Amino acid sequence: MWKPGERVTHRFHSELGTGRIVAVQGRSLKVEFPEAGQELSFAAGTDALVPLAIVPGGRARLEPTGELVVVES
Repeated sequence: MWKPGERVTHRFHSELGTGRIVAVQGRSLKVEFPEAGQELSFAAGTDALVPLAIVPGGRARLEPTGELVVVES
C-alpha cells in the first residue's frame, strides 16, 4: 500500500519525472510531479506507478536546495 511521502515514477510517462505521493484517500492517490508542474490522481491499485529505485551511479536532486548529486551507495 502506498504512503504519503513515497517517491514514484510513472511507468508509461517518464517525462513527468519523479513523483511524490501527497495524499492517500481510500482507494485513490494524489501524486505531485514537480518537474512537470502537475498533480495527478490515480487509483490506489494502479500499475502505472512504480516505486523510485535509487541505485549507485544514479542522479538525484536534493530538497530543498535543488542541488543535483550522484548516488554513491
